[in-house]
Amino acid sequence: MQLNKSYKNTKELLVDNFEPQKSSLLQALHMIQNINGFISQEDMITLSRYLKVAKSEIFGSITTYPEIQLSIDNDFKECSGLSCFINNKNEITNPTDCKFKCFNAPIGFQSHSTYSIEKKEYKKNNELITPIIDSSEILSRPVLLENINEIKDGTFDSYNKIYQFNALKEALNKSPEEIIRLVEESGLKGRGGAYFPTATKWKMASTKTSIQKYLIVNCEEGEPGVFKDRLIMEHMPFKLIEGALIASYANNCSNLVFYINGEAENGFNSLKNALSQMEKNGIIGKNGKINNSNFKLKIKLESGAGGYVCGEETTLLNTMEGQRREPRLKPPFPTEKGVFSLPTIINNAETLCNITFILNNSINEFKKIGDKDFPGTKLLSISGHFKKSGILEIPMGIKISELFNYTQIEDLENKIEFLAIGGPSSGLLPKSEFHTKLKGGLINENGIMLGAGGFIGINSTIDPIDVVINLAKYNSSESCGKCTPCREGTPRMVKQLEQLKNISVNNNSINDLNLLAETVNVASLCGLGQAAGNPIISYLKYFYNQ
Repeated sequence: MQLNKSYKNTKELLVDNFEPQKSSLLQALHMIQNINGFISQEDMITLSRYLKVAKSEIFGSITTYPEIQLSIDNDFKECSGLSCFINNKNEITNPTDCKFKCFNAPIGFQSHSTYSIEKKEYKKNNELITPIIDSSEILSRPVLLENINEIKDGTFDSYNKIYQFNALKEALNKSPEEIIRLVEESGLKGRGGAYFPTATKWKMASTKTSIQKYLIVNCEEGEPGVFKDRLIMEHMPFKLIEGALIASYANNCSNLVFYINGEAENGFNSLKNALSQMEKNGIIGKNGKINNSNFKLKIKLESGAGGYVCGEETTLLNTMEGQRREPRLKPPFPTEKGVFSLPTIINNAETLCNITFILNNSINEFKKIGDKDFPGTKLLSISGHFKKSGILEIPMGIKISELFNYTQIEDLENKIEFLAIGGPSSGLLPKSEFHTKLKGGLINENGIMLGAGGFIGINSTIDPIDVVINLAKYNSSESCGKCTPCREGTPRMVKQLEQLKNISVNNNSINDLNLLAETVNVASLCGLGQAAGNPIISYLKYFYNQ
């Protein structure tokens, strides 16, 4: 979030940039921190008076936002995300959370600068670019990364030369109902991790009559080991925005919000610049009209609060309203009562890029690719001990063994022994199960799921128990504390895993750990807790007896 002028004090900044309402809290915190480096007690008092919110409530919210600091921290830290953890020989002295440069692990961080290893030493490197792995041997034609080499500079002219925003123009010549029907026939399912049918969500929202309706593009992407949305924002902003405009039109939305991870500064600036270019070229009118049609839209960029749980849709809504970073009970669902109690559709960035492809081509072209139940493709975030790391677009339904054989991402002299698929919410898959197909939802009955597409390869130098402890510690630290099973159960799982590693335990202890993992999964409120036991369940199934 960049400022165009300097301010004498916090009050002047607030008056010039924000409405005096609680929903301004998170964005105001980001702006103050960008100037001062942290949030002081005086800043909180000023915020309290301006927003008319108790200081204690502001402090409570701040303590749940990982990216908001109450003091300046200039210490050098090492990323503790799983890819960095395994590439650092499990030796991290001053850890920080995942910095989403997993393709270049291990990573260091200090004073908003990224460091990578050069000649066995950390060197400042803020120019790391996400590699794209060739998928031509496994994919007849790309869907999401179509023409990526021609458009990856992120300029309006590059995108317009190829696409001319024809998908948007075609959509505006159809009725919203026709667009929803087309998406339904395509079989598109969400790509954020839950794989909920996109058209079903849209139809739920379309039954709600309201003067205002929101579409929120979820670019929070706070899951360690996943960096595909950052690639989309930085190198494919126009494809994403075009898909979001089509979705907004299909759902009769009045407001479009891109909710972006607070640390994804390059993605934020790329989208901001792309929207500006679309305004200059008349795709988005000054009055909000889209491509000179009768459809009008208010468009806004917001920086997220950070952390994994903020990607959960109701937690995201809470932070937009200035509330604590914790989930809501469902029902009501966001499509019925979302942000500011208005009907709200929340779609992942990758999901919306598929919309652009479907409108530019056809339903049949989309359904030719992938699995019968999961048509289309998926972006995998490849990292760990692979020979090649970066973003790989795969057809849904491909076997892991086929992926290895045809893309040559594996180092044949240092083979992958097991995979961490789907991030901390998923489990570990041994090489004996590499015949498994990659598609939405659970890919294995032992708690392993594709999720948002994290795909970390691990060789024989790493003990699986250390990986599980790393994932369990992350889940424990990310628990918002709202529900008892997750708040109490996740740290207890860490403790029992450490006992399992360091001392001999009997079968009763193993059964207790398995029961605890299953109980946390069943009894927790949101997706984090409901999957926090998966790494433990898969470890006990496949690795403990080894």
